[in-house]
Amino acid sequence: MKLYWKLHETTELHTDRTLEDAEKTMRSAVGVQFHGKADGDEWALTHHDRNIFRPSLRVKMNTEEDGTLICAAYRIDKTLLIFMCVWTVIVIGLAIWRNPLLLLTLLLFWGAVLIGFSIGVKASNRDLMALFEAYEIL
Repeated sequence: MKLYWKLHETTELHTDRTLEDAEKTMRSAVGVQFHGKADGDEWALTHHDRNIFRPSLRVKMNTEEDGTLICAAYRIDKTLLIFMCVWTVIVIGLAIWRNPLLLLTLLLFWGAVLIGFSIGVKASNRDLMALFEAYEIL
């Protein structure tokens, strides 16, 4: 499993579909698989299941000579990011006041969040590839 050390990730997918067909497919997925809307030529999406570790997406589609290039940017959920910041401040304060060993819980917490985000990115990428019958460009 690839572990993402930053709280955002981008990937490029390629599909043989035309841009119009890819946009039509995306419109049909909104409301079923994703929540979101189009903002010009970019789609701002969140997953329908509301798993806090599933990232929010920004998807942009461009025409290529042999299909469509889909650029997806994954970002950590804002609610989880706010919780992480508050929890970090609380644990650091308690560690200074009471016990420095509490910092180990902070490391475990951040590790769990990074692993959860990595799993969420992988699942989201798999969902997009299945939706568009696409493959990832490495």
